[in-house]
Amino acid sequence: NGIASTGKTVDGCQISGIISVADSVDGAQISGLVNVSDDISGCQVASLVNVADSINGPQISGLVNAAIDVNGAQIAGLANVAENVEGAQVSSMMNVANNVSGTQVACFNFANNYTKGAPVGLISIVTFGFHTIDLSVNEMQFANFAFKTGVERFYNIFTVGAKFNESSVWNYGYGIGTIWGKNEKIKKNIEITGLQFMKNEQWSYQNSMLTAYAGITIKLTKKISAAVGLTYN
Repeated sequence: NGIASTGKTVDGCQISGIISVADSVDGAQISGLVNVSDDISGCQVASLVNVADSINGPQISGLVNAAIDVNGAQIAGLANVAENVEGAQVSSMMNVANNVSGTQVACFNFANNYTKGAPVGLISIVTFGFHTIDLSVNEMQFANFAFKTGVERFYNIFTVGAKFNESSVWNYGYGIGTIWGKNEKIKKNIEITGLQFMKNEQWSYQNSMLTAYAGITIKLTKKISAAVGLTYN
């Protein structure tokens, strides 16, 4: 209470105007600016920053949440950082974690490993996740290059393509996809991609297209696969 609140063990609620500090909290830790605790069983709520070694419950801040072990949810206005997350990380800009069992929702998501769930964002990079480089042809473009990243349950697609004839046509785009199947050799996938076309280096919003793809992917070797499917433009 007041400007700052400190305590070794808090059973109930710790509230302060600026900063709350405790070894362990069984209840709620609430402050106007910053919360710091070793162990939280309940919730941490601050306008700026929350820091905890272990939290069992929600960790909510206006800017940044940081923890080692999270069993619940980290919700921040800017970024969340944790070692192990069982639950969710939600922020407007970035989520960072080592091991995740649940989900990450932000513009940029970074993790080493997902045991279940999927990251959802503009760019999601999982070290031991899903990463592919695709080379393909279709009825629209002679050569297409795509980079896919995330996890199999939900991944991001960044693509460029070209068609060379009497007038050069280029395209670039972004999409999302999912791949599934119990057979490791043959899997099914669905993708939706938005494309922007440029003809003779001229851009127009009218030259955009949404493409849906459904197909199968056949694993040929450890690092090489072949895919075939249908597209709807």
